Amino acid sequence: MLETTPARVSAPAAATRPDEQIPDEDLGWTPADLPRAVRSSRTFRIPVIVIAVAAAAALYAGAWFALRLPAAQADAQRTAYAAALEEAGGALPGLSEAAAAVTDPAVDPAPFLPALARAEGIAAGLSDLAEQRPWLVVPGLPAGDLEALEPVRGRIDAIGARLTAVTALLDDAAAYRRALDDMFVIPDLPGDDEGPSVAVFSDRLSQMTAATVSAAGLLPPNEVFAGHREQVDGLLAWLPEWQAAYLDALRDDDLDTAAALRAEAVSRTEALREGLTAPLASARQWADEQIASLQRDIDAALVLAG
Repeated sequence: MLETTPARVSAPAAATRPDEQIPDEDLGWTPADLPRAVRSSRTFRIPVIVIAVAAAAALYAGAWFALRLPAAQADAQRTAYAAALEEAGGALPGLSEAAAAVTDPAVDPAPFLPALARAEGIAAGLSDLAEQRPWLVVPGLPAGDLEALEPVRGRIDAIGARLTAVTALLDDAAAYRRALDDMFVIPDLPGDDEGPSVAVFSDRLSQMTAATVSAAGLLPPNEVFAGHREQVDGLLAWLPEWQAAYLDALRDDDLDTAAALRAEAVSRTEALREGLTAPLASARQWADEQIASLQRDIDAALVLAG
């Protein structure tokens, strides 16, 4: 059956209208300015170049510092070595005078003790200086300047040790003399107005014995004075026996025996004091030899220090 109704061209659907109108609302929005970095047409190559140059300069400076560090430390050590050696050399004349005074029984050593103390302090400073090492060493970098100072450091160490030995001996000599001066000081007999002579003199002898024993404990155990120390010990062992015999003679009114005993004590104590002359002379000779040798070693070390 043929269609009799003609074909119709399709048309777009008619627009629909909403039931409620959408109101226009003012949202209060206005466009903001773009950031400066977005708006700017400037490039950033210059800051990058500056940073790169600064980093390169810092790297170069660090490398230069690392390469220069051993030489700088060597210069500082060389200056310190020279100053310490010159100070030690300047103390030797005073040390020599102190050695002459301390080892002379006729000279009071007290005025020369400050020179000994100064030399002792210098010796300790030399030993400390020899133990010091460079505060910073970079592995792999040449350290020839520092290694060249090792012989000087070794000499300074040896000089400090020998200077310490000299001052120690002279200190012992002065201490030995002071202690011996306080030993075996026989008191005077009491006068007629001091009461019973035996009782008073017994107290004085007891005080002398106590002072002698106390001073003997202060004698330094230096081998230079070992032989003399044996004589001191022998006289200390004899002292109680002599004291008892002397007091008995006084009690018995035996003046001849008392006088003989007193003369014997005086003779033995004087011999003991005179016996110190030989050990003191040996100490003086050794000290003089060491001081002369120290002067030569200091001069040689100064030449090496440059």
